[in-house]
Amino acid sequence: MIRAGFIGQGTSFLAWCVANGVDYHNARKAVLGKWKGPKAATLIVRLLAAAGVEGP
Repeated sequence: MIRAGFIGQGTSFLAWCVANGVDYHNARKAVLGKWKGPKAATLIVRLLAAAGVEGP
């Protein structure tokens, strides 16, 4: 859903990560649930907001 949100805006997950100084691999791990914790949760909130997706 996050990726689709970025594509719908004419950008990409990777482009957002680069523009916001976020390591793509860490962001991907957070989205997939492989990286958990307060920093990952904060990143997920930022990603959802930027992608225009409502959280759970």
